[in-house]
Amino acid sequence: AGSKTSEQPHPTLVMSNNPSQSQQQQQEDQHDAAKAIQDAVIDQMSLSERLQRTSRLYNPNEFGELHSIVHDPMELRLDSFLKHALVPFLKNRPAHTQQVDLLHVLAMAIHPHPTEQAIKDVVLEMEDDEEEEEEDDDDKDEEENGKKTSPDPTPLQKRDIEIKEKKQKIWEYTQLLMTNIAASSFQLQYRHRLLLVQIVTDCLVVPSIHHSSTRKKTHGGSSSSSHPTNVVAVASPLFDGAIPHLRASLYAFGLAAMSPYDAHWAQCGLVAVSVQTRKLATLKEEWSRLLHRLVDDKTNYMLDHHH
Repeated sequence: AGSKTSEQPHPTLVMSNNPSQSQQQQQEDQHDAAKAIQDAVIDQMSLSERLQRTSRLYNPNEFGELHSIVHDPMELRLDSFLKHALVPFLKNRPAHTQQVDLLHVLAMAIHPHPTEQAIKDVVLEMEDDEEEEEEDDDDKDEEENGKKTSPDPTPLQKRDIEIKEKKQKIWEYTQLLMTNIAASSFQLQYRHRLLLVQIVTDCLVVPSIHHSSTRKKTHGGSSSSSHPTNVVAVASPLFDGAIPHLRASLYAFGLAAMSPYDAHWAQCGLVAVSVQTRKLATLKEEWSRLLHRLVDDKTNYMLDHHH
């Protein structure tokens, strides 16, 4: 009987394990809850805020780098992602008109310091809107001083004002991303940037800017044209932000490309993106650029059946 009693575990030891187990479980639950809250907060952040909080800031890489500073396993995973995930994803769906973070990241990866020289149509449009806003402010000041009276704006005029304000906010946010220093810390080789240019050129599907903006459903179920075909009826983060950013990066890549063939890829990307948008000002600008190249550029390009 004595030997059986000694083999049984001491009750005090058994009970002493329970508090530690419950405490550990409580800590795990608290950790999971904190992580869920953190993920929810990150989901609500803008792309600029995410980059500032999550990116490691390395010394800026000189554009045109030849030697990788990426670890080999990571580089292999990046290559696999670009070829087997990004390519089919871009091919099988048109770009979203509202959720455009991916296109901004692609633009930042193609060139970390894009130039607005390639998107004069957007810059001029924003400058015109700013001048109109200044004139409106002057008119308001005169009205307040009793020097001038004007009728109240019509519902259509109010809607146009709201659209211009939204476009201005989208453009300001895009400029913030175009100058974000985090893009200089992306651990990429030149060949990765060139591959992204080729992927954008061949795979990116951009919806027409007038596909959903020129017609709207009425209460009776019929469709009616609300704006002329050369007027954009809504403000879109895709057409007013991500596409200009991407065009600017493609143009900047072409300027810094390490061979005429690489520069030609960037030009093909500019044309492909611009043609798909069917935005009149953008098409005019790309046509002018192509005409300039035909007249002044003497480079011999290697063309294939795709381009």
